Amino acid sequence: MASPLKKLLLGNLPFIPSRSNYKRVVLTSQLSLLTFIISLLSIIIDFIWQSSYFALAFQLACALMAILSLMLNRWGKHTASKIVLVLSVNCTLFLFSESEPIEIGLYMFFITANIGAIAAFGFEEKGLALTFMLFTLSLFITFLFFDMEFLPRVEGSEQYIRLNLFLNFLLSFISSSLILYFLINLNYRSENALLKNEEEMLLKNEELTKLNAELDKFMYSTSHDLRSPISSVLGLIQLAKMTDDTLEIKMYMEMMEERLASLNKFIKDISDYSRNARTHVNKETLNVHEVINSIMENLKFYPGAEKVKVTVMIDPELTIQTDPTRFHIIFSNLISNSFKYVDKYKENPFIYVSAQLNNDLMYFRIEDNGVGIAEKYLHRIFEMFFQAHEKSEGSGLGLYIVKEAVGKLDGTIVAKSKLEIGSLFEVNLPK
Repeated sequence: MASPLKKLLLGNLPFIPSRSNYKRVVLTSQLSLLTFIISLLSIIIDFIWQSSYFALAFQLACALMAILSLMLNRWGKHTASKIVLVLSVNCTLFLFSESEPIEIGLYMFFITANIGAIAAFGFEEKGLALTFMLFTLSLFITFLFFDMEFLPRVEGSEQYIRLNLFLNFLLSFISSSLILYFLINLNYRSENALLKNEEEMLLKNEELTKLNAELDKFMYSTSHDLRSPISSVLGLIQLAKMTDDTLEIKMYMEMMEERLASLNKFIKDISDYSRNARTHVNKETLNVHEVINSIMENLKFYPGAEKVKVTVMIDPELTIQTDPTRFHIIFSNLISNSFKYVDKYKENPFIYVSAQLNNDLMYFRIEDNGVGIAEKYLHRIFEMFFQAHEKSEGSGLGLYIVKEAVGKLDGTIVAKSKLEIGSLFEVNLPK
């Protein structure tokens, strides 16, 4: 909601997309209001110290012109508003400079008027700014070197001159400082915006470079991994055609099934990769226990799963506000890897999954005593298509997708593992 002052200055003005233009519109209204206040102060001072209504008409005219400028600005007539304001201020200054004692320093406001015109019109209207600079200069020269006899000069008392000199200097000082602050602030914000845009462009370039490199690698590896099982299946079909042995044909069929299952898993990984890279984060409230149990249920028929002791230590009431698709991608990949790389030579293979809330973070642990990962490969396991095991049947996309999905959810993931000992994955996600 707009503040009362902003409502007074801008009214119901439509949104102005350019920040510099918006600031100039605000400045014009501020200067109009300031001119109106100064005009009222002048009326009060003249009335108290001189009890003269000589300058009342000029002062009232300037105050009314300031109000007109303010209203024009509120109505969206910004250029007209600035012209009215600058003209009225310069003409009023000239008339009062000619009629007031020169000692009160009223001419100092010519500098303020000039700075205000430059700030209000800006570079976009530099022609008007230059015109009014020359106009202000010509009025000052006229005041300094020519005597306007139709305007009798007021003779003020010493006290009147001292007070007006102080007030004129103070108001001129404040007005000039506000205008200069506006220009410095506008320049500062513009430089900051440019620096921010430059940083964003550098980040975008880095992202594009990374994406291009990943795309090249992705296309090369994908074409190879897609063709390999298809070529194997075609070869097995040819072998099956060359024999009438039922057992041999059944063996070939089982081998084809394995190759097609591998291909299906690879296509699923590509689908997960695409969804994670292209779709926006859509947060929903999830019951963590239910989702993890659902993943376990889907993996209970995994080869050798019946020998693995699975322990899930998660509060049944624990919930998280997160993207359900990415959450499922992360934990289905990590848990399925624990099943996939179980150490069949160990007597008591296990998988341990836990989750707990600490402040605004959800801490997950997926631990197993499987075949483990050699420490020299740990720093590379989240790379695209990297396979830490020579006999791995995966695509090498799983952990890469997990890392990217965790990043999309503003989380972190850490892997700890020792060969033939087991692996531990720690995932932290915002609650």
